[in-house]
Amino acid sequence: MAELDPALQDEISNLSTRTTALIDAIRNYSGGNIAQATNDLLAAQAETANTIDARETALLGLIQQQTDKPVPSLMLDFLERIYMRGARRLEHGIDPYSILSVNRGSSKWVWGAQGNLTEVPADTLAYEYDPNTGAPLGHLNEPTSTNEIPECNNWSVNNNEVDRPGGADVFPGGKSGTAPDRIVPTAVSADHYVRQPNNPDNTNADISYYLHFKPQGYERIEIRVNGFGGSVGATFDAGSESVTWTGPDTTYARIIPLPDGWYRCEVAGTATDNGSWVHVFVMDDNGNKTFTGDGTSGIDVYWGQLEVRNAPTSPIWTNGSTETRQSDNIRVLADGWQNRRQASVFVEMSVKAGGDSSDNVLTLGAGRGNERMVLSKEGQIYVTTPEGNSFNGNSYNLDLHPGMTRYALSYEEAGPMHVTIDNGANSRSPGAISNKYLEVTRMTLGTQHTSATGVINGYIRRVHYYPFMMDQADLEALQ
Repeated sequence: MAELDPALQDEISNLSTRTTALIDAIRNYSGGNIAQATNDLLAAQAETANTIDARETALLGLIQQQTDKPVPSLMLDFLERIYMRGARRLEHGIDPYSILSVNRGSSKWVWGAQGNLTEVPADTLAYEYDPNTGAPLGHLNEPTSTNEIPECNNWSVNNNEVDRPGGADVFPGGKSGTAPDRIVPTAVSADHYVRQPNNPDNTNADISYYLHFKPQGYERIEIRVNGFGGSVGATFDAGSESVTWTGPDTTYARIIPLPDGWYRCEVAGTATDNGSWVHVFVMDDNGNKTFTGDGTSGIDVYWGQLEVRNAPTSPIWTNGSTETRQSDNIRVLADGWQNRRQASVFVEMSVKAGGDSSDNVLTLGAGRGNERMVLSKEGQIYVTTPEGNSFNGNSYNLDLHPGMTRYALSYEEAGPMHVTIDNGANSRSPGAISNKYLEVTRMTLGTQHTSATGVINGYIRRVHYYPFMMDQADLEALQ
């Protein structure tokens, strides 16, 4: 935003002075009777309300003239937790739930601002923060997923190869009343591992697994998801914070540092054969799985998760049976912020690994005949109206993981459409609304109106809706 014009600053100062003087006059009122005082007070209140309203309107116009970018009629900022709509955008304290409808039939776990893994109730925005820096990441939007391990914090061991002496370090947050497990390789030359059940048939299936791990003398582990020598696996080195794929069917692996020396180790792939156990091997300093332990050094482990999908999602606690976390669904009902004839929309997201290219960023519409415009994470736009359907194929080759992606689109009813992605680096004018009319009754984020399918896995950071069509150059400048 440009610096305020001196005239605007004078307007603000005059408004403050007049309001203060009026309040002082009311407080110091001493003439007449109580009835007269009451009438004067009511008159003063009415004058104040009318004056402030008029001044706010004037100020808003001046502020808009001072900005380099237009002011949206709907602004959803999931990073700063600022939500605004309509004309009175000097008020920044609107409760998000007066604007948003958040549907998620189960709780979910995210990293909070204090660096702890925290449970968020059902039907509640899941704000997540970087666990180490505290930087806001946005609302964590995820599809439905199931932890296939019936007891996520139960570890099976061979007592001849591994000791469990207790005394593991505390995990930052997590399930109340639970604790990590200390795993110590014995003084026997052997493979030292823990394991968890892998019950689904993995043959030709996408599978992913993660656990929390902390070195206690050994910095390396290897995870084999589908069996002792399973085809989906990787080694994780906490010292160098690096990973190495060790299975031919591995497609993804990542080590994520967490507070207090903990790490989240993730691995995924498309298994070509079945395996009934997930194995987690302790490795010595030379990278050997077969070695003789010293009976003291080991690792701490906490909360494993197996999912039948191509990348892991947020933690799902289980205690005796598998558990499913429902998908996120955010809707914004049209209540005056929308323009039926034309509009521009800006979305900032951080798309995580996994999912499909057709996963949805946002959907506009749901008017006369469930009409809608759908924008996918790879830039595809699908429009369906009573006048007919239109599909514009993806013309982008985007690297959406793990960076941030900005989308902007604008359209005019029965007219042209413009799209930009990634700071204007990819732009086009597909003309998807030609000879069609789009009535907007709601906006849906991260999925479609019609069903919880194609739900995007990532962070919704910012959404701006402008009630007018921008040209392509303005869309690019907006980013």
